[in-house]
Amino acid sequence: MFLLMTIIIDSLVIGVAGYVYTRDIRESYSRICNGTVVVIASSVDGNNVEEMQEGKAEKEYAALKKQVENTLEQIPNLKHIYIYDMQRDGMRLLIDTDLDYEIGEIIPYPSLLDEYKDLLCDGKIPDTFESSYDGHFYMTSLLPVFDLRGNCVCYVCCDIDMDEAYANRASFIKRLAVIVSVPTLIIALSTAIIIKKHILSSIDRLDDYLKLYHRQD
Repeated sequence: MFLLMTIIIDSLVIGVAGYVYTRDIRESYSRICNGTVVVIASSVDGNNVEEMQEGKAEKEYAALKKQVENTLEQIPNLKHIYIYDMQRDGMRLLIDTDLDYEIGEIIPYPSLLDEYKDLLCDGKIPDTFESSYDGHFYMTSLLPVFDLRGNCVCYVCCDIDMDEAYANRASFIKRLAVIVSVPTLIIALSTAIIIKKHILSSIDRLDDYLKLYHRQD
């Protein structure tokens, strides 16, 4: 019974530790995602987006693209930064570090954004979310950019790769399980030794006495 309780407690400790570790990972990566889109969005002139898409503001576009590329290089695990005008029939490209399309070209919504299409077309901010694609895990954050008239002209979006974080979580849980199981193993062995030494030996002596008694009869 004592051993069973110890195993249950160990399982609870591992479960709680895994939950806290996962929560902290998500909060940390969420701050990176949100911080990235805030910084990039603050550099986008909402009144200039259409001109950049039409190739009329080349200097501003080059500076923005350079900042996006530098940000992608400087932040570990940041996978993808993209800026699009979200429309009903698709996303109109401004900058995309992952796809080779022409500026101003309209492309279909990817599966991870398709369910948020109505929200994005209304200029609202969806919560940071996680998704899986092609065997990989990502966290995505989006932030709208407005012009002086209050119209949402584009969204700054970024994806951060969560694979390393979840691999580290699995490794942490395995190490913790080993550490926690050592005392349990010691307790189990100690209990077995005590049972053998004190209880089973007493039973063996009693059995010997009974056999001796029967022989005397």
